[in-house]
Amino acid sequence: MAANSSNGSFDLANSTAFDWEPFYHADPPYRELQMVWLTACTVLGVCGNMALLITVSCVQELRTPGNALLCALAVADILQLVTKVPPSMIFLLHGKPLACDGIFVIIDTVYMTMAQFSVNIIAPISIDRYWYICDPLKYSNTMTSTRTALLIGLTFLIAMITMVHPLFEGWNNYFNPPLFLCKYLGPARKSRQAMINICIALTVIIMLFCYCKIWRELKRRQQSRINPETRSELEYGETIAAQPISLPGPEAQHSPTTMSEEGGAHDESFVSPFSPEENTLTKHQPCVPAISLSEVVSQDVTLNDDQDRQDQISMESAGQPQPQPAPLRWAVAQHTISPEFRARMRTATMVLLIVVAYVVSWTPYFAVLIRSNALGDEVSTATDGRWQRFAVLFSLLSTFSNPIIYAYRNPQLREGFFGLVRRRSL
Repeated sequence: MAANSSNGSFDLANSTAFDWEPFYHADPPYRELQMVWLTACTVLGVCGNMALLITVSCVQELRTPGNALLCALAVADILQLVTKVPPSMIFLLHGKPLACDGIFVIIDTVYMTMAQFSVNIIAPISIDRYWYICDPLKYSNTMTSTRTALLIGLTFLIAMITMVHPLFEGWNNYFNPPLFLCKYLGPARKSRQAMINICIALTVIIMLFCYCKIWRELKRRQQSRINPETRSELEYGETIAAQPISLPGPEAQHSPTTMSEEGGAHDESFVSPFSPEENTLTKHQPCVPAISLSEVVSQDVTLNDDQDRQDQISMESAGQPQPQPAPLRWAVAQHTISPEFRARMRTATMVLLIVVAYVVSWTPYFAVLIRSNALGDEVSTATDGRWQRFAVLFSLLSTFSNPIIYAYRNPQLREGFFGLVRRRSL
């Protein structure tokens, strides 16, 4: 085995002197199994992410800032598949290293840029969910279409600068068979790795900050559920303003209700996750401003007094004893966490599942890259060749897992897609 020249030297000739053929892993039956996996990932990833893009673009109610960020992630997943799978299939079919000059270097650069973009976009998605849950009254004014586009563009620009700048140093690349990748050997690879580490660290910090705030908001809501007397006027007004204030009529007593997945009953007009955040009411419901706790209590007391007088007159005429009125705190204690807030928490949980799936699918790939940078490509390949091939194939799991999570955790996206299918079949 040749000496490890890629760790301390950037001489391309010395790096290519290493015998890579034992690590092609392109012999039957492993070649066929790898091709089946690559084909399945391509079909599931492209079809699932295209279904998301079509559904969001065709259903007016789904055109929200949160869904726009998810669509950007879907585009990145599609581009990862179309730039990674074809070169890998060509290598497995012919069993010869690809020429890392011209078109293949550009394809690999696009693949790495989209992979980095899919990491960076997690930060804007987490910020969007933080504003959506913790500051819903100002969300529509904060996450505008222009700001959403700027966040997506800035995230893509950072990913492009991170991955493209080594191209300006020249075409000093060689094909790494276990990773299906044209690896760069110039001095700029160190600066590129440093920028990748910074982007990942910033993304993790932003995500942890946002979800800590979301967790604190959830605990605050749960605490207000246990101790309703300490509920703030803003939170109580938000819960009351979500529904129009009107006296119940005979029809309202038999209005149809549906059971949410959390176990609470709510009206059919309830908006599911990732619905238009700036409009939580249906078009036929009058919009009323939020009112304070004192106004609500005074109105409840007035209504209860009128009802008590009527009950007292009827009981006195019938000669029945009068029941003692219940304290007001028990009436307030009946209010629990609003269905709207539960729907917002479902969206945060869905994003968290996306992050978990991404971390699980990419952790083996990052692990073998760390060993490769520490030990050198030749030494690490001699000991970890099979694990490197497994890691790069397993990383494609993230390209089609997101649509599955959307279909499982987002009823409105699921219903919108099936609605388009039924409309198309008619």
